[in-house]
Amino acid sequence: EAAQQESYDALHWLGVMHEYGLGLERDTRKARALYETAASNGHAMAEYHLALMHAYGDRPGTPQDLPRALTLFQKGAARNHGGSCFNLGRMTMYGQGTPVDYDVARYWFSRA
Repeated sequence: EAAQQESYDALHWLGVMHEYGLGLERDTRKARALYETAASNGHAMAEYHLALMHAYGDRPGTPQDLPRALTLFQKGAARNHGGSCFNLGRMTMYGQGTPVDYDVARYWFSRA
C-alpha cells in the first residue's frame, strides 16, 4: 500500500525484496524499476542499490555500466551515505569508470 502511495522508502525496500527474493518471487528487473523510481526522487539507499546493480552488472536486465554506477554513488555520497562513499573510494582507487586517484579515494574512504 505504501508503495502505491509513492513512499520512496517503501519502493526502495520493495525493490530489495524483489532483488533478493525476500518473501516475493525474485525479479531483478522489477527491483531495478523500483530503485529507479525511488532514486530519481533522491532516495540515497535506492541510489546505492541501483549503483551496485550497475557496478557489478550481474543482475538480469542490468548490464555493467560503470559511469552510471559512479554517478549514482556520487549522488549518494553527496547525501552522506556511507556505502556510497566507500564504493566511490573503491572505484577511484581501482580506476573503475574514473581515473585512478589515491588522494581522492582516501578522501571518500575517510567519509565512509
